[in-house]
Amino acid sequence: MSRLTQLFHNWLLEDLEEPVIREHDEFMLRLRPGDIVLVQGRTRVAKYIGKLTKSQWTHAALVTYHTDDHGYYKGIQAEIGTRTGYIDLGTLRHNKMCILRPVNMTGADITKTLRHAETHIGMLYNLRHILDWLRYLVMPTEFLRRAKSCLFNKALMPRDKEICTYMIAKSYQAGGVRLADNLRTIAPGDLYNHNEFEVVHED
Repeated sequence: MSRLTQLFHNWLLEDLEEPVIREHDEFMLRLRPGDIVLVQGRTRVAKYIGKLTKSQWTHAALVTYHTDDHGYYKGIQAEIGTRTGYIDLGTLRHNKMCILRPVNMTGADITKTLRHAETHIGMLYNLRHILDWLRYLVMPTEFLRRAKSCLFNKALMPRDKEICTYMIAKSYQAGGVRLADNLRTIAPGDLYNHNEFEVVHED
């Protein structure tokens, strides 16, 4: 990563709000494999995402079967500046969070979903995708097609890069649940409002 790119990442990820102070045990104990954890981020890029999507939810992680040293389930996430990988979900406790649970999936479906998600570990974050996605929220679709947005031109979507919601949507598709006609346009707020999920905890 070039120094200029790193500086840009640091600027996007600068916290603009004070952290939420809470005990996280209750939240962590509610988690189940296959759940989605939505986060209301405090960073500059999170504020842009929330404003443009008109939703408080700006990031998402998928809960896995793996556990940390305390026995809590870990997540898989794609985040700016890092590769897709496991995360101790307790580290997100300084943000407002929500748990979504699929309503129409069997245990076998969830296993397929999580196995697919694990194939994404190590992928780079697709900054082009997030920028095209933000443009998609404010510009006409036809303009973006002509502008060669990666949201509408699969050839422009690298196979080794992704964003959080695209990784999750593809994983659920592997488990038999297709969340949208164009998975590349899904936002965290779309997951919150989707009829394939129920809200089991929010704080």
